[in-house]
Amino acid sequence: MSVMLGLPPPVRIPRQRPAQRPPRPFSDVKMATAEDADDLIWFLRSVADEIDGGAAEDDLMTAMATQLACRDGGMALIVRGSRGIEASMGIVFLRPLLSRNYFLHTVWRVVAPEARMTGHAKSLLVEARKYADGIGRRLQNIEYAAAIDAPTVRLCARHLKISGAVFSYVPGQEPDGPHGPV
Repeated sequence: MSVMLGLPPPVRIPRQRPAQRPPRPFSDVKMATAEDADDLIWFLRSVADEIDGGAAEDDLMTAMATQLACRDGGMALIVRGSRGIEASMGIVFLRPLLSRNYFLHTVWRVVAPEARMTGHAKSLLVEARKYADGIGRRLQNIEYAAAIDAPTVRLCARHLKISGAVFSYVPGQEPDGPHGPV
């Protein structure tokens, strides 16, 4: 209509979107080898309070790290940085009790506190997914968090399909129903 009246066309002002932080770059993820075992054990000991809620026992963690670095029954993914190993994911090959088909199960996925906000956690998940795709097996990652909106749970929800739920009972604590304590 403005053309018929000889008026210039209306100027569209682009809508301002809220500033979003740029995506974090992908980190260089490597599969650990036997030569990485000592560094991996040192790293896991330094972040042991973040593995299984601090319940990881040193002798079992050391044995598992050595086993996975040697690729015996699984593997360990690592991200090295200026401080040495800054992030790692341990993956074991498991099978359901009544099936011969195995799947990949994460034992730990941890990033050093000083290396957070780097993209390491996302890179570990993406690399594990690529590996699972390559061998055609399901990847299972269980996150235990106090809140469903914890950062680690949100990260996993963005990169992995939610399938089912894990329910647990802690002796001495009342179970929470959908609307609070039952």
